[in-house]
Amino acid sequence: MDLAATPTKASFHSDTTAAPPSCPTCAPIDLGAPTVKPTFEACPVEACPVDVTRRVAVSRGPIHHTGTPNRFIQQVRITNISHETLDRTISLALDSLAPGVTALHPDDVTTCAQPAGSPVFDVEVRHLRPRQSAVVTILFSTAIQHPITYAPRVLATDDERRGGQDDHDKPRRVDP
Repeated sequence: MDLAATPTKASFHSDTTAAPPSCPTCAPIDLGAPTVKPTFEACPVEACPVDVTRRVAVSRGPIHHTGTPNRFIQQVRITNISHETLDRTISLALDSLAPGVTALHPDDVTTCAQPAGSPVFDVEVRHLRPRQSAVVTILFSTAIQHPITYAPRVLATDDERRGGQDDHDKPRRVDP
């Protein structure tokens, strides 16, 4: 932006080749700086997932040893107990995972849905209707025989977190 001076007060003036209107005998000031026109690009704003744990039932199956040292597997069933279809990507977050236990190959980790840093596993269904269930399989690793404990939390997120994939792009297991 260019500056021009008047005898009575400073003002901003866009035409540096003409005298300011309040002072027809004043000469414009050339600051020698290029004019900068700011441009703004729209930045995607990622919305925080919504906690829908109270709208679903979470049933954890038994934890089984896989036969590979230090590897365990568990299936978790998530059932929509509300009267409305959950029309977003549904994910299972494992909060307060026991020390020494790692959930392998999560789809993400929580960032703005507190507590942050919890592993997140997507449920491979886009529309979870009332009384419909979906199963998530979780693989755990633990170097020593720690009990595998966690607090399940179910989150709903827009599909943009998965890069806009539709639920038919990935294999899934859905039970009526």
